[in-house]
Amino acid sequence: MKKIYNIFAAACAAVLFVCIHTATAQQQSPTIQWATCYGGSNEEEGGCIIATRDGGYIFCGATYSTDGEVTKSFGGGDFWVVKTDSNGAIQWENSYGGSQFDFATDILQTPEGGYIVSGGTQSNDGEVTGFQGEDDFWVIKLDSLGNLQWEKTYGDSIAIFGSSVAIAPDGYLVFGCAYTSIGGAAEADYLLVKLDLSGKILWNRSYGGSRNDYYGNIRATSDSGFIMIGFSNSSDSDVTGHHGDLSNYDYWVVKIDSLGSIQWENSYGGGGDDYGSDIRQTRDGGYVMCGYSNSTDGDVTGNHGDFDYWVVKIDSVGNLQWQKSLGGSSQDQAYSVLQTSDGGYLVTGESESDNGDVTGHHGNTSSADYWIAKLDSVGNIQWQKSLGGSEGDYGISALQANVNEYIIAGFTETNNDGDVTGNHGVSDNWVVKLDGPPSDTGAITFGNVAVGKCKLDTIYVTNNGTKPDSLDGLLIVGKYASDYSIVEATLRVLQPGQGEDVIINFCPSIGDSENVNLEIIFSPSDTIYHAVTGVGIKTLAISEGPGLPQLSTLSQNYPNPFAGSTSLHVTLAQDDETDAHLFIYNMLGERVADLTNQLTPNGDITFTSGELASGVYYYVLQTASGRWTREMFVVR
Repeated sequence: MKKIYNIFAAACAAVLFVCIHTATAQQQSPTIQWATCYGGSNEEEGGCIIATRDGGYIFCGATYSTDGEVTKSFGGGDFWVVKTDSNGAIQWENSYGGSQFDFATDILQTPEGGYIVSGGTQSNDGEVTGFQGEDDFWVIKLDSLGNLQWEKTYGDSIAIFGSSVAIAPDGYLVFGCAYTSIGGAAEADYLLVKLDLSGKILWNRSYGGSRNDYYGNIRATSDSGFIMIGFSNSSDSDVTGHHGDLSNYDYWVVKIDSLGSIQWENSYGGGGDDYGSDIRQTRDGGYVMCGYSNSTDGDVTGNHGDFDYWVVKIDSVGNLQWQKSLGGSSQDQAYSVLQTSDGGYLVTGESESDNGDVTGHHGNTSSADYWIAKLDSVGNIQWQKSLGGSEGDYGISALQANVNEYIIAGFTETNNDGDVTGNHGVSDNWVVKLDGPPSDTGAITFGNVAVGKCKLDTIYVTNNGTKPDSLDGLLIVGKYASDYSIVEATLRVLQPGQGEDVIINFCPSIGDSENVNLEIIFSPSDTIYHAVTGVGIKTLAISEGPGLPQLSTLSQNYPNPFAGSTSLHVTLAQDDETDAHLFIYNMLGERVADLTNQLTPNGDITFTSGELASGVYYYVLQTASGRWTREMFVVR
């Protein structure tokens, strides 16, 4: 069944939230908020999903169906793109392709609100033009409603496989691999093709050695370059540091500049096979990557048997910082990794295990489940979750929808048992929304943090009143308030018993105890709770209390994510009007914009991203009485 994904470990792009958290205790696993099957009576595969700017989602894959929710077919397998609202209800869907096999493996939203979709094709008819080889890259550009604006094939007389796409300021990069003939044998190289905004080739470049170098994924980086991951058994030309015998594969990571020139490359693995699937830049400027490995030596430790998820954290120039093998005694294959809002990581793929790190497997161990592992900032498992039924369920991609809420996508062969309902046929795309537990509901102690260093942690604010309350403001007050900041929190209505994570950053400036108060403002009851931070913070419970004086507020920007411009609203308390600043920072803590001159006592502010690269940015309101921080997401 897994025609593409178990061979090439194809992963895809997803929007994520980024900050830092340090946690070690195992947490309760999340629950399913909703789960929906999409498809017809034949096969649907794939499941690369991203969040869209209207608050919904869009995913792509391949369909062989001609019925059910699939309303158009060109024959064979087609690209299938499905747009949903925030609850997974279909808003539109469309098929694209020709009479042969066409498979979509990656999708991104473009600055003007449309979509760029990449994959591969064996067709030379229907909507596919210019087919040249056994398998070609096929890239299609859609408008916001899924109408085809242009399509391009890229190939040669040899097989070329397309997998992943990244957005550049002046076009797109499509990453895959191409077979070349070396000494009469066909060997694969990484292949990168740069396109302009209309799909015209600007340049292309191959990377690799004299043996096989297969693609996994490409991501844009904060320096306007890109990073690629895949797997290689070469040990010459561009490839250095191979581990073990040349019949075995290593993760191979290549960092390039905006013109495709190699800045650095490295191999990671051991004496077995190590297949790299996905990589992402982290807030500290380094990278986290995932795939699967059966090695037990070299860089790899802790293998549980057969293939394990292998998660690797490296610094900004490729030095290994830590690695973790996750799984059980059967096959476990990771396809997607992302950094989460608490600074940890979420890893998604498929597992046939029911021991070791894996619990809750459905069916027998000859069939896979989605397996999701939530890690802390150094790779320790905080919780794990198996999703599926009695047949094969293959998790392909994931994104973070909100604090402790995650969207998992892939495809399922299960015929309506276990967690799976509504399957239309042989296999369906299957999207699951998980509602996770609070990051920390117990006591929190920042402990001893060196002056000049920082540490983040999470408290959980609960509405223990008898009526709904709107969480309207958060403020740190006290002598040492400037040494603390609120990094992440969602201002929203909490029903009785509901809670919200509040992530706080502690950066001590003196070598002494630095206790402060956290004021939490609710309305309409204007409740408040004072919590001492820095030393043994306990779970915060909101009870109804007295009214509060006016405080400054900073809204979440909209739209978010955004391309081009976004708006936010600032209300300044009277005491703050003469001493307020609004700055934008990148993930490295560098100030990239100053919006102070737009501040008014009560007004909207527009921010234009200009030449900023895609990624996470922080906007910070600093006043005489406190500091407010929120995240925004620039996409291109």
